[in-house]
Amino acid sequence: MPPDIRNRQSQCCLVITLVVGLLAALDSAAQENISGSLTADRIAWSPDGNKLAFGATWDGDEEIYIANVDGSNLIQITYNERTDTSVIFSADGESLIYVSAIQRDENEADFDVFTVGIGGGDPKFLYGTAGRSEQWPLLMADGRLSVSVRTEPGVIKIMAVDLLSGAEETLIESGTRDGWGSFSRDGKKVVYSSNRIHGGWTFDIFVANVNGSEDRHLKLFPSSAEGFGSVYPDFFPDGESFVYRSDKDGDKRGDNSHYVYDLRTAREERLPRPDGAVLGQPTVSPDGKTIAFSTDYDGLGAQVITLMDAQTKRGERLIFPKADVQPPPKSLN
Repeated sequence: MPPDIRNRQSQCCLVITLVVGLLAALDSAAQENISGSLTADRIAWSPDGNKLAFGATWDGDEEIYIANVDGSNLIQITYNERTDTSVIFSADGESLIYVSAIQRDENEADFDVFTVGIGGGDPKFLYGTAGRSEQWPLLMADGRLSVSVRTEPGVIKIMAVDLLSGAEETLIESGTRDGWGSFSRDGKKVVYSSNRIHGGWTFDIFVANVNGSEDRHLKLFPSSAEGFGSVYPDFFPDGESFVYRSDKDGDKRGDNSHYVYDLRTAREERLPRPDGAVLGQPTVSPDGKTIAFSTDYDGLGAQVITLMDAQTKRGERLIFPKADVQPPPKSLN
C-alpha cells in the first residue's frame, strides 16, 4: 500500500490543497444546510479543458454541476428529483449530455439520455428506448453517440446511434455486461470494461477496434483476486495508453487505485494514492496532461476533485469544500 500522503507532504509534495471558499459566497440565513457529496462518477472535461462537469448530491439527490477548472463559477445545471449522472460535454462545449433516471413502471427506473446548455435551462430528451436503459454516453469521432445499453437483466452492450437518422449499430456485445469505457481520439479503438471473464460485478478491461473486431482481453485483474475489478478505462490522446481504476491491489473490496496502462509495451504504472482514500472514476484532460477524479479521504463521501499531473503524478489542486456545505444557488462567482 502507498504510504500516507499526509505524512509525506514535506518530502514529495504529492498533493497541494487549494480549498475554494464557497461558503463566503453563500447567504447562510437564506439557505438550509444539508449534507451531500461529489459522486464517484466521472469528471467531464470541456473540449478546451477550461471547465469541469460532474455529479453531486448537495441538494439531496444527484444533480449535474459545472465549474471552471480552478473551482470558480460553480453552477447547478439540473434541478429535479431524479438521478442525473454520467455527464459529458458536447463537441462544441456549449451543452452537456447526461443520463437521467426515468421511472417507467413501479418496479424499475431506466436511464435515458438528455442534453442541456452549460448555463442551465430546460433539459431536452436526446435518446432512449422503452424497455432498455441507456448509460455512459460518449461522443465518437464520427459524430455518433455511443451508449452502454442494458437490454435485459445482466446484459449490457455498447451501441452507437446516429442522432440525426436514428440508425443504431451494435459495437460490442458478448451477452454479459460490456461498457463503461472510452474511444481513441482517432476513432479507431474502444477500450471498455466487461464481466465476461469473472462474472457478477467483477470486471476486467478489453480493447477492440471500433467495429468490434480484434477484441482483446488485457488481463488487468488477476483471476485469483476478489473485488469490483479493473474498470472505467479512459484513453490518453495518443490512443495507445489509458488510465483506469482497480481494487486488485487493495486490502478489501473497493480499496482502489488508479493505473496507467500502455498498449505498446503492455506495462502499467500504479499512481500515488493517500492511504484509505476512495478514488472516483479517472478522466483524462483533452491535452492529456491532467487526470481528474473525485477523492473521499475519510469515508464520509467525496469532498474534493483531484487534478493530478499525468507526468509528475502530483495532485495540483483539490477543489470544493467539505460535503456539508449549503446547496449552491444557480451561480457562484
